Amino acid sequence: MQIIDALAFSISGIFIPILMLDYGYDFRAIIYYFIIHNLVLLAGCFAAGYLAEGLGFKKILLFRYPFLFFYLIFLIYLKELDINIFVLAVASGLQSAFYYTPLNVLFARHTNANEMGGSLGKLMALPQIAGLAGPFLGGVIVYFFGFKPLFAATFIISFCSMLPLLLSPSLKDNYHFRPKKGLAFFKKHPKLILSEIFDNIGGETDGIIWPIFVYFTVKNVVSIGALGTLVAIGSALFTLYIGKQVNKKNEKFFIRIAVPLLMVNWFVRYAFSNEILIYISTLLSGVFTVLLILPYTHLTFNKAKQDINEDFFIIKEIPTVIGRLLIFVLALLFIDNIQSLFPLVGLSYLYFLFL
Repeated sequence: MQIIDALAFSISGIFIPILMLDYGYDFRAIIYYFIIHNLVLLAGCFAAGYLAEGLGFKKILLFRYPFLFFYLIFLIYLKELDINIFVLAVASGLQSAFYYTPLNVLFARHTNANEMGGSLGKLMALPQIAGLAGPFLGGVIVYFFGFKPLFAATFIISFCSMLPLLLSPSLKDNYHFRPKKGLAFFKKHPKLILSEIFDNIGGETDGIIWPIFVYFTVKNVVSIGALGTLVAIGSALFTLYIGKQVNKKNEKFFIRIAVPLLMVNWFVRYAFSNEILIYISTLLSGVFTVLLILPYTHLTFNKAKQDINEDFFIIKEIPTVIGRLLIFVLALLFIDNIQSLFPLVGLSYLYFLFL
């Protein structure tokens, strides 16, 4: 299911903000869209946690699909139906919450702590490999046929991702959501509150604001697609390698290598904006981000597993969303010169040196 789902969104995910720009929404409206998306995502994660107690995670995953299909259908007909994009943000936030909450809890529950690195590498890399050419293919589809066929293809592939879930046996979950226990994890490991915030400052800037900046710079949807494929190439195979290595060495070894590399990359993005450097920077970003995120995720997931604290995977969305909202508010403040935001993003990684 995960690989099919990744294939579906590999062709279109990077183009959702571009679609909105093309249909006349300005950058400010898109930022507000992602703010609403993340607030709904946070509420949706809590709802998923409580609903999973009585229904189980399989049904939570199935509940995702009505919101996902609503979201994709209205993306296809966004222009004709004159739909408020903030309604789409609500559907997008809920479908994300009902997907990632079960995924994270079930992954941690069924993964051996001694094999966490390799398993994380596969969890992150296999969907990337499956959708390796997806962003470039999506750019070609938009260039020749427009946005409608792109999101129609995403809808069809997403529908196919539901079939393996429908045919799978019901999971014996026995899950009881206790928010206080999740909060206790951060009381025990307080440094991880800020690391979750700073992790998402860089992640959201790289995944949302950077592609929009590139689109404003090169004005070419095929180039945006190539950008997404470069990220996938830069990270996919390297993810599998680092996943195996992180089981052998301390996570902080990799994190301390990644931090200065990411900082330099963001300062280069601030100083230069020619097309060749944009592609090089994007390719390197895929590699450097894996070097940080995979060991960091290994560190946090293992701590949660050792503490037998599955509620962490829901409560962690609080600092996650705080980090995302912070960068979006800064984007609104720097809206007339978004490139000036990049050095601040680079500096945010400094915190990881003190974990």
